Amino acid sequence: MLYKILMGIDGVHKVICKIFVNIATVCLIIMTLIIVVQVLLRYFFNSPLAWPEEVAVYLMLWMSYLCLPYLIYSNQNISMTFLPDYFKGTKIQYVLEIIYVMFILFTGIIWYPFAVQGMQNGFLITLSQIPISMGVVLTIVPISLFFMITIAAQKLFLSVCLLLGVDFHDISIFQSFLQDSSEEL
Repeated sequence: MLYKILMGIDGVHKVICKIFVNIATVCLIIMTLIIVVQVLLRYFFNSPLAWPEEVAVYLMLWMSYLCLPYLIYSNQNISMTFLPDYFKGTKIQYVLEIIYVMFILFTGIIWYPFAVQGMQNGFLITLSQIPISMGVVLTIVPISLFFMITIAAQKLFLSVCLLLGVDFHDISIFQSFLQDSSEEL
């Protein structure tokens, strides 16, 4: 029963991460095209547009926050790995993973209320160059943090299970983690 629930949660996280990465890719493409058009208009026609820089900054914000849950899900975020690498294949590796995931979880939980408040306040502000509310731009922050928190909670639960000896080999969030550990045992 618990295994099926964990597999379902993992499946949802996998789909959400894939959707978020695809949207982030579209944001990057649009941002690149906008800036190329702006450069062409500015340097070749001496007629720059007023809005491209602002839109590019907001697309970069969306791109960054959309990638955050995926990076945590796939263990590709920037981190110092000398301690986990040193203790690879031991129970200490799982303890370090638990500490790392608890830090991400704690950061997300502390940050989330401020993100919601900022989004709510942002709906009172209209952007200077484009006619939309700042709240629309900031909507991605609490959405991304919510999934970051749920992914970190899943990883925390799985890390505790691995520390206690419960095996979940089929859950993809820990495939690379389990493969690295089993090679050394």
